[in-house]
Amino acid sequence: MVIIGDIIEAPLTWPMRFWRLFTGPGCRHVFLLKLDGPVWLSLDSKSWGGEMAIIRDHHGKPARPDSSVLDWFINAGARIFMVAPEHDLNRVVPRGLLTCVSVAKHLAGIRAWWVITPGQLERYFERRRECYEYGKDTEAVGF
Repeated sequence: MVIIGDIIEAPLTWPMRFWRLFTGPGCRHVFLLKLDGPVWLSLDSKSWGGEMAIIRDHHGKPARPDSSVLDWFINAGARIFMVAPEHDLNRVVPRGLLTCVSVAKHLAGIRAWWVITPGQLERYFERRRECYEYGKDTEAVGF
């Protein structure tokens, strides 16, 4: 799952202010979320590096699969896209600048070199038939 929104916990340092020149409200950051057995994992590319973490509830315990983790992100104003990886071993995924978008594209196997900002990635997902938005298309696919 790819989460796109304004969910950024870092202070507005110069890299963050610079990045805001290219992004719009609601589309400032991208990160990945995966249900791995009994826990939710997040993979987040940040300006200072990367972070892989277990999503925890308000008691500090790992959030259970049946919890409302996805609804929490939706209520925070994010959009969640269910994406099936496009892994084709005979084709290379081009890498660009190391940003949150390029990390998400690389892990999902997306070869769209022209997608650079979170807003462009959001529009790319909206046009793909194989991509579903949680809370909008999920009733049709059984999520």
